[in-house]
Amino acid sequence: MPLELKQIVICKVSLRWYEILNRQYEILGSTVVNCWRATNDAISDALLHLEPGSMVMFMTENMHTDFKYKIVGGGFFTGFRNLKPDDAWDVYGTRNGCLDYEQFLDAVKEESGSADANINSLILSNIFFFDPRKCVHVPEELVTDFDKDSRFVFNMTDPIAQYLHSLVMVARKPLVNQEGRNFQGMYFMAAHANSRDHQAVFDAKVNAAYNFCCAVTGTRVSPVLEVAHIKPFFDTKFQTVQNGILLRSDLHKLFSAGFITLDYRSISDIRVKTSKQYQSIFGNEYQCFDGKNINLPEDVNLRPLHEYITWHNENRFEHWRQTRHLC
Repeated sequence: MPLELKQIVICKVSLRWYEILNRQYEILGSTVVNCWRATNDAISDALLHLEPGSMVMFMTENMHTDFKYKIVGGGFFTGFRNLKPDDAWDVYGTRNGCLDYEQFLDAVKEESGSADANINSLILSNIFFFDPRKCVHVPEELVTDFDKDSRFVFNMTDPIAQYLHSLVMVARKPLVNQEGRNFQGMYFMAAHANSRDHQAVFDAKVNAAYNFCCAVTGTRVSPVLEVAHIKPFFDTKFQTVQNGILLRSDLHKLFSAGFITLDYRSISDIRVKTSKQYQSIFGNEYQCFDGKNINLPEDVNLRPLHEYITWHNENRFEHWRQTRHLC
């Protein structure tokens, strides 16, 4: 089934968090960030069971207009973690919205947290920020609702969610139009025909399914992890977790170009297969992965489908002379 947005989350963020990550976004583009709180309050069931791929909107206090709050950007939920500040800094660094560890620890303490207590972390991917002149102002009628807490989960059937989502999508449209033009031929057209949000939801769900680690090497270093399509998509029906796999960036390029593929033996036994042509030309650097079992999602319903792997075997594997630019 195509991926659909079912929930949105509104997260209050500090101006410092927003300004630091917005500056990084302007320089580095979209990345994975930690939207954290150092509160001892119980996490709501809705937040604990939030579906990967849900859109998260960043809301700050509005200092320059009559509107109290504004939405300055957002991202897509990949997972929820309880982390000590040390661990959060080791993994996400300045992507915690602070310039150094001392500033981060001070921010935690400002929220009555400590170096020894866990912080509640929403891990987000495919983040985006609006031009400051085009932020979405939250209507005064909703301010009372948002004064009560710092995180709010809405189903897309909720009128508030529909209203805010529609405003955010209008503000986000210029950003979407600038992204995702790296396909050729029909794939170039597909990149424009499909909403970039479908890709963001897809990426978040695949990251969560593979527990944020490369299916082949097991690495958890997020900057080098990429979501690969097994069968390239030209319709949203192929934007399913079963058509994705999380790979280290070099393996993603080799997989997309046909230097490596997957060997499907059963739903619980899928292995790496490397190209003999690649070995004869470039050597045996990746030969160690040949025959290696990949790490599969715990949920069997999220594992790669045999039909998609067969397509890759027949149409991409060892066709690298023709497809090497389609990474």
